[in-house]
Amino acid sequence: MALNLTNDQKAKLKPILQDQMQHMKAVHEDGSLLPEQKRTKMESIHESFHDQINAVGYKQEWCTLSQYGMEDR
Repeated sequence: MALNLTNDQKAKLKPILQDQMQHMKAVHEDGSLLPEQKRTKMESIHESFHDQINAVGYKQEWCTLSQYGMEDR
């Protein structure tokens, strides 16, 4: 399912998602962390960026996407 985002929304969203991926990649590659620590950090990163996305007005689109994902399970 695709989100119905304008070009402006896509432009604002792209750097947020790229930053999130960089943070998650760093955690994934951190050999000093135990798996549980990695999971906890990944969840924290996800929540932090989720809040950033909501702050710029994408809450409705993410709710739609989340609802779609839950129906598939």
